[in-house]
Formats: sequence, C-alpha cells, structure tokens
Amino acid sequence: MQNRKILITGGLGYLGSHTALKLLQSDFSLVLLDNFSNSQKKTLELLQKKGGEKVVFYENDMRDFEGLQEIFEKEPEIWMVLHFASKNKQKESCIEPFLYYESNIQGTLNLLKIMEIKKIKNLIYSSTNAIYDHDKNIPPFAENDKVKATTPYGTTKLIIEQILKDMTTHKNFNILCLRHFNPIGAFPEFGLGYMPKGIPTKIIPLLIKVAKGEIESFPIYGEKYPTKDGSCLMDYIHIADVTEAHKKMIDYLFEKTKETTNEINLPKAVFEVVNICTGVGKTIKELIELTELVTNQKIPYQTFPERTGDHGIVLGNNNKLRSMFHREPQKTVLEAIEDEWKFENTLS
Repeated sequence: MQNRKILITGGLGYLGSHTALKLLQSDFSLVLLDNFSNSQKKTLELLQKKGGEKVVFYENDMRDFEGLQEIFEKEPEIWMVLHFASKNKQKESCIEPFLYYESNIQGTLNLLKIMEIKKIKNLIYSSTNAIYDHDKNIPPFAENDKVKATTPYGTTKLIIEQILKDMTTHKNFNILCLRHFNPIGAFPEFGLGYMPKGIPTKIIPLLIKVAKGEIESFPIYGEKYPTKDGSCLMDYIHIADVTEAHKKMIDYLFEKTKETTNEINLPKAVFEVVNICTGVGKTIKELIELTELVTNQKIPYQTFPERTGDHGIVLGNNNKLRSMFHREPQKTVLEAIEDEWKFENTLS
C-alpha cells in the first residue's frame, strides 16, 4: 500500500500538514496540493526535508480544473485522496458567501470529476461539527443526529456531504466523511504546528500569544452558558490523535478495497460519517487556567456578549470512532497545550 501515492489537498494547512507528517513516518508517498492562501512555505520545506523524494508538491487552487487535471496526469499512481482544502471561517463566509461556494463546492466538484475520470474511488473528506443542529439535538452529538447549516460555510459542508453520499450510491466511491471537532496541539519535536497567515483564530495559539504578551487580552464571548463557570464548553482533541485516526481509516479503506480487480464484481461501496472527537470537554476558562499553568504566565481576558451562532456546549459522541476503527484518544488537553507552547517557543 505504501507504494501507492496519496493526494492531500490543503496539504500545507494545519490538518493536512500534520497528517502528511504522520503518513511519512509510516513510509507513504504523498502528493501535496496547496495554494498558500493560509499556509507557509516553511511547512513545505519541513515536510520535504522529512519525506525527501516521497513528497511531491504542486501549488494549485481547487477551482482550477485544468491545473488539477494536470496534477493527476503527472501522478498516475494516486490511489486515494485526503480532501482537507477548504475555506473554513464561519464569520468570513457570511461576508463572502460566493467565495465559499466557489472554493468549497466547486473545488470539490472539480476533484470528484477528475477522480471519476481516473477511476480513483477512495476519498477521506474533512467535514465539521458545525453542521449539527443545536436546536434539535442534545450533546454529545452522534453521527445520525439532525444537521443544519447556519452559515454559508456550514451550507457548503452539508452540500458536499450529500454530494459525496451520491457519489457512493451512484458512482461506487468509497468515502469517509470526518466531522472534526476542535483539533489542538502540535508536533514540536518536528517543528510543526499551526502556522496561519495573520493573527491565529484557533484558541490555544491565541491564548499563548496573550501569555507571551503579543496580544493584550483574550476575548471570552458569553459567560452565562449552562456550564460550571458560564463559559462555553467544547470538545478538544490532540492533533496527534487526529492523524492516528486518519492512518486507521486509510488502512480500513485499503482492506475494504484491496481485492477489487475489475468493475464487474465490485464490493459494496463504503460511505461512513465519523466524529473525530473525545466525547469530553473543557470550558474556555478551564483552558485559560491550563494555559497559565503551562506557560507560568497570567492570561488577562475580557468578556463580551455571546455572538450569533455561538453555542454553550459542543461535544461529540466518539462511539463510532472507537467501535469501527478501534481508536481511543491517547493524549490530553494539557498535553496539547504543552506541545503548542513548545512549538511556539521554537518560533522565537
């Protein structure tokens, strides 16, 4: 299996780059695709240094059909796609919805059209917990709970999930849709972490920048939620556990499809939605306390009214992850903060 290449779209982003590093440690050959819209060339250099000739990179936008098609022409050994590439800021999506429709939906359609032409039928898609209906469901959310879009970003994820289900039903694709909750942490021993352009939007890097004095205070939106301290409670999972889950799922799809020799006697196509979460949570104020413990710095914060679309409790049910893929999260939130702190200090 390691001789077959895996294409990773958004391969230099937070999820894509850490998953790429994990797969390189397992001796996979990778084709990385990224447009540098929210990633750094430093990440590419790190992965190329680690993987050598096992890493091939293409700078391309998912909306560029011809450019995407050319990549598949040059890389005929691609066997599977990990599709991380996505515009993913909910607030921004409300301001620029057409950008999100074009980037996320049209980009995915381009990918699927080319995969169909090239008879590449294995896909792992990076979806989100943001599509769960908080009005109709009680957390922790399970994969068969009701879904609802409240932003253009959420709309794109819901539409893509339905498209992917159609591809399984009508085109015999094997697809795993992963509804990510809140990946945190880094791989400090490799110098790899969250490296966006501009001010970070992820909570732990933002807390650490406050601890380092680079940002004046941390904003807390809402302090009257039904939690122990009034701040919202969310499900956080270490990026190492996220990448381990991806490795398990690649193995799962390989076992499901390895005996396929022609299109006359195809096995039943796979479509599964899986939460990537721990099933437990921490409040914002608990995260602040843990970050203060790790950094030995006081973190000032300001409270603001809750924002439209925010929710007090966001937890996932991880029974399916445990039962289907035999994967229990191994690392704690404290370890994730420690790893993020170590990574941030490598940048100083």
